[in-house]
Amino acid sequence: MTRQIGNKLDYRGESYSIVGVCGAGLFRPGDYGIQTTMASTACWDGYRASYAIVDDQLLLRSLLVNVDAWPPAVNRIEPVRCSPGSDFNYQYDTVDLAMPFNGGVVIASDYLGFKLDIGNSLYDMGDPPFWHYEFVVEFEFHNGRLIKTSDMSSKVRSIREEHIRQRQDTGDIGYPSLRGEFHFDYE
Repeated sequence: MTRQIGNKLDYRGESYSIVGVCGAGLFRPGDYGIQTTMASTACWDGYRASYAIVDDQLLLRSLLVNVDAWPPAVNRIEPVRCSPGSDFNYQYDTVDLAMPFNGGVVIASDYLGFKLDIGNSLYDMGDPPFWHYEFVVEFEFHNGRLIKTSDMSSKVRSIREEHIRQRQDTGDIGYPSLRGEFHFDYE
């Protein structure tokens, strides 16, 4: 499977990959009358959303979509055609739509997958797990309002280092469980 183009979240002036979601209320194109089609083998769901946290409110900031017909406005923002060669054919800028999300979101940066001594990783093609990143933060939202922020970087680093030690000692090719380490259970 080709590694998928992920959604993003702007946090403290930087853009981060969203690597885990547990909950309901994030943007879904069908809820807004947008019927997406596969953009490429790297984007089966046909869209990419960029979010931001502004004054502790989770917002849909911008959106890229691949559709067969001109899509409707989102939050009164009309789409514009993407540049030729893009995987997507329409984009929405400055949408700033409040998301009524309840649950947890994990963001990450500084991907380590190719630097880790983990052998031939299936995640080089699919979606990498949290422990393949150096910087990991979990957010908890209620009705789209940020209620808790937890920097999980040191905890994830400890789990990663222990896993690598165990793997070198035993040759076990399994992957560490993060179940119970975060506030929510992420798939």
